Amino acid sequence: MKNYTPSSATYRDTISIVESNDTVSVNNANAAVKQLIENDIVIKAAITELEKLSIPVAYGSLTYNGKAQTQYFINYDSSKMTVSNNVKTNVGTYTAVFTLNSNNYMWSDNTTAPKEVS
Repeated sequence: MKNYTPSSATYRDTISIVESNDTVSVNNANAAVKQLIENDIVIKAAITELEKLSIPVAYGSLTYNGKAQTQYFINYDSSKMTVSNNVKTNVGTYTAVFTLNSNNYMWSDNTTAPKEVS
């Protein structure tokens, strides 16, 4: 028997079954299709939806005092994301970068790329 590996992992709710008057060949072909369907059911059940996280938003503002100051953010959860460039010393606009800690999360806009917040 030849093993078949699909070229994509797209889930489909239906699959074609071979129909023919040759019952032996059809039964063999349908057994393979049946196994693929059973595999898909198990795989679909194992897929978990990603947890959506709100994109952090700067909280308050900083006033120049010549010392390093940390910008705080609403919706920042250090157990689910990291932040960089959120400490400011000089006058000016800074852009903090938030990166997700795991492939189990996505941003509320359905993306996973790092987010820049000013």
